[in-house]
Amino acid sequence: MARENIYQSLEVFYEKVNECPLRDRQFNFFEFVYVISGAGYHTVNGNKFAYFAGDLFLITPKDCHEFDLEGICEFMVIRFGEGYIREYQWKSIDHIECLLYYASHLSGSVLVNNDDKHMVGSLMENLRQATEHESVYSEDLIRHLVNAIIVISARNLAIIKPQNIIPNVDIRLLQILDYIQEHIRQPEFLKVAVTAEKFGLSST
Repeated sequence: MARENIYQSLEVFYEKVNECPLRDRQFNFFEFVYVISGAGYHTVNGNKFAYFAGDLFLITPKDCHEFDLEGICEFMVIRFGEGYIREYQWKSIDHIECLLYYASHLSGSVLVNNDDKHMVGSLMENLRQATEHESVYSEDLIRHLVNAIIVISARNLAIIKPQNIIPNVDIRLLQILDYIQEHIRQPEFLKVAVTAEKFGLSST
């Protein structure tokens, strides 16, 4: 299985394709895929669901996914790393990373609220225009549009997720486990002092 990386904190692009360009790939970042037009099947971690125009999928780091397209499809794709989430001050959303990571349990669209579906459709159209016609402050505009989409997705994930999921789980626990798994054959990276410094924690 091949791994995909991103080299910027945020990547946004439009695609019009008749077959999935990347298959059986595992990403190390978050990816939104919005279906502008077309239909087919989306498979995430072995779970297969039909998709249609207006669906929004959130693929989390370590997920494996692919699309089976029925004809030509149009997508807007947004990719961002964990650092992008942490650098923005989300004033009213606690533990937003935990909410976003919950999408790894889903194979269907994250949008369950009809009003939000219309709002995301408008935001994606604006995002497409902003990326195709770059002008002064385009980067700031793109980030604001992406952040609005992240907030709407978090709102829908908060509706979907079971109430018994602990809301104050420290996302660093998941990050530390991923770090250990990644460096399991490199003991010099797994020393307590090294790991603690990596995550800004006390060695004790």
